Amino acid sequence: EQHLNRRVDAQASYKRGLGHDPESLALQQALRNLRSESGGGLQATFYHVLFVSPHLQMDRLFQVLEDPDRLTAAYVDSNQAELDAQFACLTQTLRVDLGLLLASPVLRDAYDRVTFACGQLLQWAPEAVSRRLSQAQRIVEGLGLALRCGWSIHHGVAKFSANALTILATSEGAADELRREATRLLLGGLLKWLLDPTPEPESPPEDRDVCGCTFLSPRLSAATWLERLFEHGTKQWVREECERFPGVV
Repeated sequence: EQHLNRRVDAQASYKRGLGHDPESLALQQALRNLRSESGGGLQATFYHVLFVSPHLQMDRLFQVLEDPDRLTAAYVDSNQAELDAQFACLTQTLRVDLGLLLASPVLRDAYDRVTFACGQLLQWAPEAVSRRLSQAQRIVEGLGLALRCGWSIHHGVAKFSANALTILATSEGAADELRREATRLLLGGLLKWLLDPTPEPESPPEDRDVCGCTFLSPRLSAATWLERLFEHGTKQWVREECERFPGVV
């Protein structure tokens, strides 16, 4: 994964390895090396797929995204202009034609990474993102698209999108218009999941757990996010959007 420049995946794999063998010096060193690298390969991938200007400092963005402790309201406030420029570029990928997406492994990998970027920032700083960034609407809309097509790419894309939208939809301090939009996108996307007849595989992969959801059937996974949407009591705005949603019976 690291040689393929899939830095997020590589870091997750090293962390899983350390979970099984916390004393492994080789894994500890590999993880330190990964975090210290400049990530030029990631920059090259985005340049070739998205024609991203190197001035946007995508490597620096992903280094922050991989360290959730740094994703605070203060970080969003102090980097507002840079984040808006970066996500104005990144969210274009989430609007790519699905036929082209499914035909291109490189583009699918980029889609996965952009979904991670949008979802990671939104789920750790929902209030600041929704109120400070001019690109917040595009981030939310992009995750709504990823929610619908994610199962065609990787179950993690779908689940990560659902998780970020659920967090925004239930955020007390988030901008009302965007948390309502997140609720509507969730309801529409999860309705599509509920109608998907794909069964659970007989031999599930080890990486099936994403954001606490281990289901690989869209129908069953939908139940996880619906439960989280209502688990702390139904928010007034969520109730209102549910009442207006045409698919509710």
